[in-house]
Amino acid sequence: MGKNIGIIIDRNNDYDYLSSIIDIFLKNGYKIICFHNYTKIENKYKNYSFPKLKYSPFYKKKNIKFIKFEKNNFLKKFNKYNFIQIFSIYFPVYFINESNFDKKTKYKISTKWCTIMSVDIFNLCEKLKFMPKDTSLKLILHSKFYEKGIKKHLKKYDYNSYSYLLNNVKIFIFGLSSQKLIKLNKKEIKRKLKINTNKKILLYLPFPVELARNKGPFSNGFQIQYSAMDITKYKKNNVKNFLYKFCIFLIMLFFNFKYFINYLKNQKENTVFKKIKKLNTFYIISKPRFKHIITDLIISKSDLYLNDKQKYHYPSLLEELIFISDIVIGYSSNALIKAASMNVNTLNIKSDLQDWESPQHFKYAGYNNKFYNYKNVIKSISIKEFLNNPHVLKKIIKNKNNSFNSYRKIFIGNALTIKNLQRIISYKF
Repeated sequence: MGKNIGIIIDRNNDYDYLSSIIDIFLKNGYKIICFHNYTKIENKYKNYSFPKLKYSPFYKKKNIKFIKFEKNNFLKKFNKYNFIQIFSIYFPVYFINESNFDKKTKYKISTKWCTIMSVDIFNLCEKLKFMPKDTSLKLILHSKFYEKGIKKHLKKYDYNSYSYLLNNVKIFIFGLSSQKLIKLNKKEIKRKLKINTNKKILLYLPFPVELARNKGPFSNGFQIQYSAMDITKYKKNNVKNFLYKFCIFLIMLFFNFKYFINYLKNQKENTVFKKIKKLNTFYIISKPRFKHIITDLIISKSDLYLNDKQKYHYPSLLEELIFISDIVIGYSSNALIKAASMNVNTLNIKSDLQDWESPQHFKYAGYNNKFYNYKNVIKSISIKEFLNNPHVLKKIIKNKNNSFNSYRKIFIGNALTIKNLQRIISYKF
């Protein structure tokens, strides 16, 4: 069997979570067999994250083998190899149909599979009810905070998944962060990005406009009011662009009237951005996710605007930008937690409940949570509060960072070690 470690990559950004694990295993003499999902993407919305082998941060490393698979042949390729441990951000049912869980597969999964915590762990745990009841799994969570939150949610809203988690899953609590990300070179990054300024650097993560992704535009009044009304979606077709804006204006007016009032009060993203700009205190870098659309004002008025396709990881462009920043601003984004883990102060601007998939999802990951409200690390304020007092940014960057260690202990966990990974390998059900 040797020391083979299996890694399952579904999308390119899986490396945000799995790179530190791969890196440590390679440095300690293990061999990595890395499976990349080459199943054709039907949702063009996510085409940019297709996991081409050449974009792996370990593509030219020794002791790592890459294998392409599609969902219809995953099991055949997967079963050719023996592993001492398998890691993925997903549970096995994401790749294997329920009908294909034969005796051999069940044994391999039950003794070797470990799912690691990602930003979607809350949703993914709701799939546990589809796992065969005579299987077992390992799961890495960053802290007891998340374990309690997930169990509480599943017990209330998805008892079958809760039952599987309670009886069939061994949970390990430790961090997955890498020392590599806090040892980057600021001067080198600034030189690469041609940043030459004496101002404090502010990284702005625009509001994620994804109309109709969850419950449809009739329910997404907050997105429409806050940002979408100022977006030029069809830059080369004035007629289509007018119709687009006219439609969302009517939706806001007749179906989400409170947001129409907020829009008249200028409680929107462009106004927030203008307030930041008016302070004349910061060198502003704006970095949206590639799949999101944003306003022209943010693009034109940023000192530096970057919108990569998130091809490169460990470090990613986002991680490099966080590292050189003095403060990060965003909207209930996992990137804010990442910034806090890298000792960078953050400001979270509250988005409305209506922007969330469901009330229970909002309760689990919304701005009222402690990981978005921690003294001297991260602060959540409403749009109205920020517009009334944009100088709050100056106060935040003056805070000392002696609270970051306690924040990491509660929400992030300490840096990953080979000893923690070996604990997982040695555990037997």
